[in-house]
Amino acid sequence: MWGGFVFIQEKSVIFAAIGGLIVGIIIAILLVPRMIKFGFQMPFYYLAAIYIFYMIGIYGFFMGVPIFNVIPGLFAAYFFARKDMTADTKNTSKVPLYFIYIMLALFCLSSAIIALRDPYTSGNLEGMLNLSFNIEQWHIWLVIIVGGLGLIFIQITGYLLIKKIVDKMIKN
Repeated sequence: MWGGFVFIQEKSVIFAAIGGLIVGIIIAILLVPRMIKFGFQMPFYYLAAIYIFYMIGIYGFFMGVPIFNVIPGLFAAYFFARKDMTADTKNTSKVPLYFIYIMLALFCLSSAIIALRDPYTSGNLEGMLNLSFNIEQWHIWLVIIVGGLGLIFIQITGYLLIKKIVDKMIKN
């Protein structure tokens, strides 16, 4: 039972939901530009904590499969590229970018450990993908190595593309 049903009748829930959406949009319009300016002045460890929070949330939402953990890294790459370009003293520190790559690698490693230690991984994959062949341990290793390196490659390539786009935006 949802907590809202205690305060709102069932037929009124749609109006409360739409009202909440409208209030959320208004708050976002008013506060997000200020929050972004404040974000550029935040110390790195605050931004790292926010990044880790979203990485854990996405990791959990997709049940330990780190495919979508690339997304916060791309947003972070955009943020740090903008921060570097808009700062008075162009901070060319690569620490945030290395942090993003290391975090993605750690999440891939944790997924690999879980997949390799679980005796039911191959059976789960066979059933989930409706495969007509048996998955062996080397198949799992292959997916872990190729998939992990692929995700890190996507992260690095994404950063380079985002950096070029931000450079063009700032120059124009």
